[in-house]
Amino acid sequence: MNIGQMIYEQRKSKRLRQEDVAQYLHVSKSTLSNYENNIHEPDLDTLVSLADFFDVSTDYLLGRTNLSCNFSMINQSLTDRVTFASLIEQTSHLTSRELQYLLYTYELLSRPKESL
Repeated sequence: MNIGQMIYEQRKSKRLRQEDVAQYLHVSKSTLSNYENNIHEPDLDTLVSLADFFDVSTDYLLGRTNLSCNFSMINQSLTDRVTFASLIEQTSHLTSRELQYLLYTYELLSRPKESL
């Protein structure tokens, strides 16, 4: 999917009109339509604003990832010192054996409570 389709899909999934998104971006409805129809691409600042507005990452809008979870969730605190982002960062440095242990633990936690 290209960026225009991603903008369109995000707007439709949130049941917004082009006018709503255009107003947030401080652009005309026709400019937003040009983005959605891939006539023009948003500049970097507009891309960031779109990502903020839809609460997704710029990578998601650019089609670099298919993870559409709310971007604000990544900065959500799990504890006083741990966020989803820090957890992801920490796990990216694990050894293969540590990853296997983590996956095993995850599978245990994912089981229905009755089977434990």
